Amino acid sequence: AHLRPEFRVLHLGCGSSPLGVQLSQEGLAETVVNLDFSPVCIERMRARYGESASLKWVVGDFLNLAAVFEEGSLDVVLDKAAMDALVPREVYGDPPEPKVTQMIAEIRQ
Repeated sequence: AHLRPEFRVLHLGCGSSPLGVQLSQEGLAETVVNLDFSPVCIERMRARYGESASLKWVVGDFLNLAAVFEEGSLDVVLDKAAMDALVPREVYGDPPEPKVTQMIAEIRQ
């Protein structure tokens, strides 16, 4: 699949990755929303790269996307490493599969 300039893209669990910024700067999407659960991370990225109509920074839980986004408000969801965060048992308990299933269900909305 290819990105198109009219797409609204969610960069899931963006952390400190500049991927969303690069997509926005290259004009590969109408809007890139970078989402992370860490307010500190989001504030640092916002301070570093700014925010505009085409580049957004949002604090949110990717296991509850409906709390942040309306159904159908995004065209593409990018996951560079968010699902990996669900796998460590010391973080989410044993087994990780229900959290991964929940994440996929949230994305499908």
